[in-house]
This record gives sequence, C-alpha cells and structure tokens, in this order.
Amino acid sequence: MLLRFKERAVARAQRRLAPFMEPGEIVLEVDICQGGSDLFQILSGRGPRVHVALSDRALYLIQRGGGTDRLPVREISDVDFKERPDPADLVASTVYAADRLARLVKIRLWDGTTVALMPVGRNAVALFGPALKARVPDRTVAEHRIEFGDGRGVRVLQQRGRPGSVGYDWDFVPDDGVDVDKEPLSALFNQRMRELMRKAGDPNADTPQP
Repeated sequence: MLLRFKERAVARAQRRLAPFMEPGEIVLEVDICQGGSDLFQILSGRGPRVHVALSDRALYLIQRGGGTDRLPVREISDVDFKERPDPADLVASTVYAADRLARLVKIRLWDGTTVALMPVGRNAVALFGPALKARVPDRTVAEHRIEFGDGRGVRVLQQRGRPGSVGYDWDFVPDDGVDVDKEPLSALFNQRMRELMRKAGDPNADTPQP
C-alpha cells in the first residue's frame, strides 16, 4: 500500500514538474517539508510548507501558491543529512531522537546560498535525503592542523572546489582565543597556509592575496 502511494505521488510530481524539467529527467522522491531562512521558525514548526521533489538532475521546491524553484544538482556544493540509526542501536537511536537538528537537511549552493528543510511529522526523516546526498559527494579531501607552538592552533579543511575551478577550497576554524586576522599570528598563519597549499599541490599557493 505504501509503495503504491509513493508511486502515485511520484507520478503526480512528474506531471506537475514537466514544464520545468529537461528531456528524460525522472522524479525519484517526493516529500513535504518546512523551509525558510529562519531556523528558529522551522524548529518551532512555523516554517512555510514546501513540497519537495528530487529528480535525477535537480531538487525542486514547490511553494504554496504554485511558485517552483529548481536547484540543479550541479549547483549544490554540500548536503548535510543524517540518516536514522539502526533501531537495534538503542543508544544511537535515543541520541538521534533527542536531537531536533538531526532531522534537518541543510543544502548549500556553490554561490553561498543555504537552504534548510525539515520533514513534516514528529519523527519523519527526509525521504529525499539519501538519494540527494549520494548525488552530491562529500567534498572533503583532508583535514589538517596548523599549530602555533603553545598548544593552540587552527583546524584547516581541504575541499574539492567547484567543477572547472582551479585548486582547492580551504576552510579553517581557529581554536578559542586564536585570532589569525591580527598580528602576531596573521603573518605566521598566512605563511603556514601557503606551505600547506604547496604541499597539497594547490596552484593557488603563490597567488598574491588582494
């Protein structure tokens, strides 16, 4: 019965989205979520409802009133989605159930835009989550650490850049009390970062900074 219900829902989405789809594009999953830019509003259950459809090429957000946003998979850089643990693992399941944010799906586009979606239902898990995450592989190449000799330092994440771009994307998180934007750490951090980039083979290592 549930399988037939899903098949009918997918078929309806396929027909409704036909004007927005590329030739041969196929809807894989459909869902109903709360969305919006206000995380508190979403977590409190007051976020606007959106119908979500995932095809083999794009994620569709269908707003109340008929507005439809198409997010091509190639424009998505990161997907933060946690699958529900195995029910046999009682500890992991308890932790998952107690964490409201665990069910939140966060999607980041290459242009920096972030979309947050919470599946509707007390214990609902995003049906489109696994398939979307599979189509947007983890960009992480390696995690590094720059130490300053006093036990403090900076965690550096090396990630694949946008397809067609040159080099890697680098993100960093300083320890508490570490300010790499001010001297005396600024110059040392920049030097260590360039050394790290050279070692990683990033051609941008010696590009002058603006």
